[in-house]
Amino acid sequence: DDTNPVLSAYCSMAKYKGTQVALQSALLYLELCGGLSFTEEFDSFDHFKDVFMLPIYEGPNRIQLEIIAKAIKSGTLGELLM
Repeated sequence: DDTNPVLSAYCSMAKYKGTQVALQSALLYLELCGGLSFTEEFDSFDHFKDVFMLPIYEGPNRIQLEIIAKAIKSGTLGELLM
């Protein structure tokens, strides 16, 4: 939503952080359980497919970072981040 750049920036921060946490959690799970957990026999396989597509489904993470950077550069978030 371009009508409120602060709200757009906060939404982008939440989307970006959410996808990063989900990816880190999935990779940690894979590391702890081993490669066998990544086979189609386990339910976790479907979760992995979904998690690795999150940065694309929810708007590419690069676009989210661009929205955040524009808000910081324009000064709308400058007071809150300092």
